[in-house]
Amino acid sequence: MADLSGASTRKAVPNAVLAAVPEAKEQAARNFAAQLWALRERIGVGDLVVMPLKGSPQVALGRVSDRYRYLDAESDSERRHVRPVRWLVTDLPRTAIR
Repeated sequence: MADLSGASTRKAVPNAVLAAVPEAKEQAARNFAAQLWALRERIGVGDLVVMPLKGSPQVALGRVSDRYRYLDAESDSERRHVRPVRWLVTDLPRTAIR
């Protein structure tokens, strides 16, 4: 999946997804595009992030600290689209959240 920095509208993202994954079913491509658009545009600097920690009964809490970035040099292609986060708590028990 290519850099979305130049995607100025939500309608541009599904086209980028289908270009990257032409074999994707239309609904799957739309779903992935919606997630990417939210990461790129809907999430804002200062927004709160709650991330469940796999294999752990805990969650991490943080605040988005910068705009969308595409890490071209990242070797794992599934980790290239990012929003920097300043983690505030990394060991909050899930039971503390209602």
